[in-house]
Amino acid sequence: MAAKDRIQAIKQMVANDKKVTVSNLSSIFQVTEETIRRDLEKLEDEGFLTRTYGGAVLNSAVLADNIHFYKRAKSFYEEKQIIARNTLPFIKNKTTMAADSSSTVMELLKLLKDRNDLTLLTNSAEAFHELAQSDINLVSTGGEINKNTL
Repeated sequence: MAAKDRIQAIKQMVANDKKVTVSNLSSIFQVTEETIRRDLEKLEDEGFLTRTYGGAVLNSAVLADNIHFYKRAKSFYEEKQIIARNTLPFIKNKTTMAADSSSTVMELLKLLKDRNDLTLLTNSAEAFHELAQSDINLVSTGGEINKNTL
């Protein structure tokens, strides 16, 4: 198995099991433990996992980033609406603003749908979908789409 394929398989195992051991991975992939350690080091450098003594665990930030958008949108829904309503007065006319792809920001964007004097720079596919029929000028930051969060 090529190193690239092995690393991808290790990523999948870590994502599924939340933790792995060097000895188990070495046995599964029929490579030395040192090879597995180098693979885990690469994945740690990417921020995907954290190496531990004898293995690795899934980085908790990865878990949060891959929670489906609609699941995130439902959690603390009332609080997100309050935050959005309280933020609204700070958005002046003829404003250009940037918005991330968070579910809290999405609640704010829903309140801005009827505005026609805004330019919005965003990386959020959901924001484009929500505001496609509005008069807001939409600008995409481009980049890759993380299909796990859509």
